[in-house]
Amino acid sequence: MSSIDIRYACEADCTQIAAVNGAAFATGLFLRNAYPQASPAEMIEFRRVHALRQLPDKTTHTLVGVERATGTIVALARWKGAMTRILMNGDYPPAVTLSDQAAALIAKPNSEIALTVCNQGVLDAFAALTKEKHNRYFHEDDIELDLLCTHPLYQGQGIGAAMIKWGTDKADAAKAHIYLQATADAHPLYCRLGWETLDEAVLDYGKYGGEGVNRIYFMRRAPMIYK
Repeated sequence: MSSIDIRYACEADCTQIAAVNGAAFATGLFLRNAYPQASPAEMIEFRRVHALRQLPDKTTHTLVGVERATGTIVALARWKGAMTRILMNGDYPPAVTLSDQAAALIAKPNSEIALTVCNQGVLDAFAALTKEKHNRYFHEDDIELDLLCTHPLYQGQGIGAAMIKWGTDKADAAKAHIYLQATADAHPLYCRLGWETLDEAVLDYGKYGGEGVNRIYFMRRAPMIYK
């Protein structure tokens, strides 16, 4: 395993965050069907703006895994939900102030920065499915692991598990559950790390003019003290 340091993300990280996110999900069906005409450069910028928008949000906590030898960001995790309340009792991140340029960018209406060509049917179906499951299974006092990804060149080295441990340690100390939704590829990892599968769903992109089928798992982890 490469030696990594885990820290809070900052504005200067967002281009690398977008690149890691893009590489990790390059073969995923959702974005390929949702934005079928987007170029790689457009997707990187789309992800960069999204990452920038997360930083000032006090209810969202973006962590990056940085390879010590190179200073390269190789993984990221985004935590929401009760993590904010838990961090207020100790390891709360400093407030993020964006540059004037970044602040102006994220202040633009979605219509000005969104990818212009999309499959709205795919976007709506995915949003409706995940919202319904979230409403059913997410509890008010739960932490949510909203995103976890590792660059493909660094996968299989335990880096994803290390990024998860940052959050599970805090969840266990606070006796909090962690909710997430997982892809089929990530599902075995979360099972090994203590998550229980609550439900699963199939999203058939062919129904909306796309191609392929995704299986999505909805999972929740109890704090170790209860096990």
